[in-house]
Amino acid sequence: MDIDTFEFFVHWLYHQRLPNGNNDPELCTLWDSGKHQGADKMGSITHLYIFCDKYDVPVQRANP
Repeated sequence: MDIDTFEFFVHWLYHQRLPNGNNDPELCTLWDSGKHQGADKMGSITHLYIFCDKYDVPVQRANP
């Protein structure tokens, strides 16, 4: 697990939504660009989904 995916998860845990323009600009840039995984926004969502599946977080798995 990488630290960025965990940061996205913690954000979702507290806000019950994925990062958007109303959040910390650095977090939004990281989320939108997917630079933490060398992919795009879909890469960020995919890694978050895998994290939630691995740790059995059903609400997030059903609501990416």
